[in-house]
Amino acid sequence: RGFYGIGILKSIDGGVTWSQVLNFTQSNLEGVNDMIINPLKPSTVYAATTDGLYRSFNSGENWTRIHSVLMTMDLAMKPGDTSTLFVASGNLPE
Repeated sequence: RGFYGIGILKSIDGGVTWSQVLNFTQSNLEGVNDMIINPLKPSTVYAATTDGLYRSFNSGENWTRIHSVLMTMDLAMKPGDTSTLFVASGNLPE
């Protein structure tokens, strides 16, 4: 199922410096499982997390949870139609 972490880090200088743009704390047992960038609008980013699906319209500066089903695991964008996003999620027993 992945690992817990601190959220999403972003670099705008080739990895010299990093800033935390989606803030999770390790003690809350949250993690990011997948990310996808809209190829036609690269400032639109989606993140599949243990807390649901998040979207950013400004390259990760601000995030909004748009799907609250826990354990969002995988994302796929419909080929040729960036307005359709497939989301796999659910807290299945091990």
